[in-house]
Order: sequence, then structure tokens, then C-alpha cells
Amino acid sequence: MGNHPAPGGIAGRPSGRRCAPPLGRPLPPKENPGLFRQGKGRIRSPLVAEALSLVWLLLLPAALLALLALGFFFGLLLPRDFQVSRTLQLQKPMDEVFQVIRDFPSQPSWRKDLVQVESLPPREGKQVWRETYRGGKAWTLETTVETPPTLLQRTLLDHGGAPLGTWDFRLSPTPEGCWITLTERIRIPNPLSRFLGRYVLPRARRVEGFLRDLAESFGEKPVLE
Repeated sequence: MGNHPAPGGIAGRPSGRRCAPPLGRPLPPKENPGLFRQGKGRIRSPLVAEALSLVWLLLLPAALLALLALGFFFGLLLPRDFQVSRTLQLQKPMDEVFQVIRDFPSQPSWRKDLVQVESLPPREGKQVWRETYRGGKAWTLETTVETPPTLLQRTLLDHGGAPLGTWDFRLSPTPEGCWITLTERIRIPNPLSRFLGRYVLPRARRVEGFLRDLAESFGEKPVLE
């Protein structure tokens, strides 16, 4: 009684023929070299994947343009003239606060958004300077009204020197110190900018940021109204 070779082949080696699966179990499908699996149990052709990528590349710019057009349309419905006011109470006398807000060359030392201040030639005896903010944006401003220690008005100028808007600082005394109210009035010709300033990047953030930085420069906690 010795070992006998397995039917259809040499002993110890497979016969090379595929054994039939048990009854009721079909043969597994052969892999198609033109397909690849993506995720669990999903097979996708490289051509289909490339076509989908191309569709996304076309849809994204179209969606962006549609959003910009929608913002432009809604901006047409908004008024060109914008105004916002915020009030801050400080435990400092009016004279001291007034000197700080009128001293524009030193403001980069306490304003978080301001990087640089450059003095420009005066216009009709009035102070003119350029402020450069974080991100590289710059504006030219002019002191148009100065009545110490209750009122200071600064005008925002475009590149040609035409006024775009104003910042009004009004101070009033309190038993503990003073109130300071900052009002921004500005005209926004571009409808898309009006939409962004209303719903995406609220313009009140500049006024609020200035007053918060002012309070912190005096070592006080800012509470805006």
C-alpha cells in the first residue's frame, strides 16, 4: 500500500485545472484590467473617473461665477451710502483720549490692524497721511474737522483725492471718564462690495476693532454699545 498520485497530476502538485465550485456557488468573476476598484465593492473605469474630474473642473468655476453674479444682483438692491456707529465708555478724561486718537503717527503701536502710517503733504493746511493695514491694503486720510476735545473728523480719500467717506469721533464727559462715539459714513459704488460688506465681511468690524484696540491701549476691557 503506497501513496498514489492525485488524479490528473503528479503527487503533491495541483493538477492545473480549476476545480468546480460546490453546487450553488458560481465562479467568481474575472478581473477586467480596464477597471479599478474604488471604495468597497465599487468598480470604476479610468475613463469614467477622468470624465467626472473634468465635469468637476467645469462646474466649480461656473458655480463661483454664479455666486458672484448673485452677489452683484443683490448688491444692486442695497443703498450706496453706508453708516455705522459704536460707542465706548472709558475711565479716562476727554483730553487724554482726544490726544491719543488725533496722534495718528503713533497708532500702529496699539492698533492691531494697522501696520504703517506715512505722512503726506498737507492739503489746504490740513493733515494728510496714508495708512497701510495688514494684508497690504492702504487708505489715504485727511483731518477735516478738529474741535478739541469733543470732535474729530477724518475723511477717507480715493487715489484722486476725492472723498469716499468720513470717520467722526465725538466725545462727551462722564463722572468716571468719557464716552466716545465713532461713526463711519461711506459710499460704496460697487454693488458686489456692498453685498460683501453687508453679509460676508460686515463693515462694522473696522469701527468695533478701532474702539476695542483703543480701550485695550488704556488697559481697559472694551464694552461697546
